[in-house]
Amino acid sequence: MKNRFILLFLLFFVAFYQFGVAQNPDWFNTKDEIIAIHPRVGFQYDLYFTDFNGFIGSVDCGIFKKGFGWGIPIGLTFEKYITDNSFAGLYFDYQINKGYLLQKISFPMRDLNNGKVITVNTENQLDVAINYLEISPSYGIHSFSRNNILTRLSGSIKLSLPITNTFEQREEIISPEGAVFINAGDIRTKIRPLANGKIQTMNQPLITPELGIEALTKDFGTFKFSLGYQVNDYTSDSKWKSLQFKFEAGYRFAIHKPEEKPKPKPILEPPVQPVPIPSPLPPAPVLSIKNIDVQGQIEIGNELLSSLPIVNSVFFSKNSGSIPSNYKFSGTLGNYFSGDAVLAHDYLLARIAEIIKKNPNSSIVLQSATSNEPNEQKLPELSSSRANSVKQALINLGIPQNKIKLEVLTYPKNPSNQDFPEGIEENQRVDIIVKNAPLQEYVDLQKYANFKGAAKVELMALDLDGKSVDISNNLSTTKLNISKSGTYEIPLDYRLDDNYKPDELVLNYNLNGKQLSVKETINYDEFTKKQVDLNLNNFVAILRFDYNSAIISEANKQLLQQLAEKLPDGSTIQILGSTDELGTAQRNAVLAEERAQNTMNYINSISKGKFTIEIGTSQEKFNESTPQGRFLNRSIRIRVKK
Repeated sequence: MKNRFILLFLLFFVAFYQFGVAQNPDWFNTKDEIIAIHPRVGFQYDLYFTDFNGFIGSVDCGIFKKGFGWGIPIGLTFEKYITDNSFAGLYFDYQINKGYLLQKISFPMRDLNNGKVITVNTENQLDVAINYLEISPSYGIHSFSRNNILTRLSGSIKLSLPITNTFEQREEIISPEGAVFINAGDIRTKIRPLANGKIQTMNQPLITPELGIEALTKDFGTFKFSLGYQVNDYTSDSKWKSLQFKFEAGYRFAIHKPEEKPKPKPILEPPVQPVPIPSPLPPAPVLSIKNIDVQGQIEIGNELLSSLPIVNSVFFSKNSGSIPSNYKFSGTLGNYFSGDAVLAHDYLLARIAEIIKKNPNSSIVLQSATSNEPNEQKLPELSSSRANSVKQALINLGIPQNKIKLEVLTYPKNPSNQDFPEGIEENQRVDIIVKNAPLQEYVDLQKYANFKGAAKVELMALDLDGKSVDISNNLSTTKLNISKSGTYEIPLDYRLDDNYKPDELVLNYNLNGKQLSVKETINYDEFTKKQVDLNLNNFVAILRFDYNSAIISEANKQLLQQLAEKLPDGSTIQILGSTDELGTAQRNAVLAEERAQNTMNYINSISKGKFTIEIGTSQEKFNESTPQGRFLNRSIRIRVKK
């Protein structure tokens, strides 16, 4: 029983802090309050938890197991606000308290009238009268306010100092009807006194943690309910504690700082305004750029690239069978080997159509699904509507109807966890399964040309008056910040088109609020060319996994085999595992490592140790705000270096 009430106190304490802090109502202002005096009167009910035979001075007639008490507290609280919404207080009260403990006793006795042995039932009654002086430091916060009532929560430690403590113990016969006690002088009574006097072993002080909720009205009347549990025994030689329920009413008087009367403003004569003497204008700043000298070389050769990963699912809005507007029904991305894979997902249907057209024996299976009830309704009809929407879009893109098969499901074959709102959103989809054609493929070799060098620029700066000027250019992200004349260097590193057409280096700067620019033509025929056998610096392959899975799909195994065939012996492959942000950080860390480890094991199994492999966890993430971004993060990233 004791443990239950300790748990109740802990729950009440947690709830106390979970309420938060309420905004003060307009009628309650604590900013200029010095202190508040708060008289109260109330009623307290005590529920006793006992397990004792008695204390010094009482008669041991057995074990007291239960009892109750009541009291009338009359007190005064002094409050001081620490912030606008929290306060500390010190409560003094005097409490008149009565308590009653009862014990039933049965014993055999011979009836003198007939000589038979009968059972006599009595009650051992222990009445106590304890008057306390109580001191309670407390702390409280505002909980919520509504209309003309402000609710406050408070916690305190009550220290009770007994002033008077007496007891009276007696025994009363309950049955049988004619049984009596034979006292001295042959006096026969139904009740006989056992003991009385002062409780000699009273503990001081009695300690009671107390939590309370109080309603403060606009008229500053108060009503408070408190719950307390006395943690030490009433006496040093008994097991006797109590749970206390207290209701109090009172009135709150606040003492405020006196209002400061505004001092009258002195009447001043208007000052005589001096006639300003105009200062000479500063010289206009001058900036000139000349003698732009570009030096460098052109790197040409072949590079290995990977196509952007495909999220082969069309995601739908809740209870909708219409394809969302972000999906493109015409046109193509153009370049599927660089760029943002999340943005490339908008061209999914056009990309799937291209794959089917390039592979005559290929076909498509559309697996439609919903997020199940109660998230969505009319599940078979909704799933069928989604499948037919995607089917019609592919037909409009030139895919023959006989190449498209529908599988109408109410729940995906590889579902996301619907304990998360994102999982519900991801399951509202149509998965596009391509058969007899690769969904993603690597490009073996692509020719490229890259210019790498620098532009030396001679700058003259006059009368900048301590200010600096930013100079940007169109061929690099480098910015110059100059405040004085000199020669400066701008690093250049960018790709060229196949024909090496001349480019213009444009330097832009802002001077006196005007946008100015200087141009210099770069003729690439004047630069030396360096041949590179194979450039692997820009190779990044992203292979996706199913939700909460580290199993390598058959399609990804084909891509890994293709990669192993095209890389030169001795290459170093870096495999970085990745997950989305759903689930715990611990589980995601383990899953990312498993994906990287399984990929390494598979590459080793097919390459026979011809590569050096490093594994780790990817710090690069796609945008998690969309389903396609989260699907792409369930992956590994592969980079290669010689």
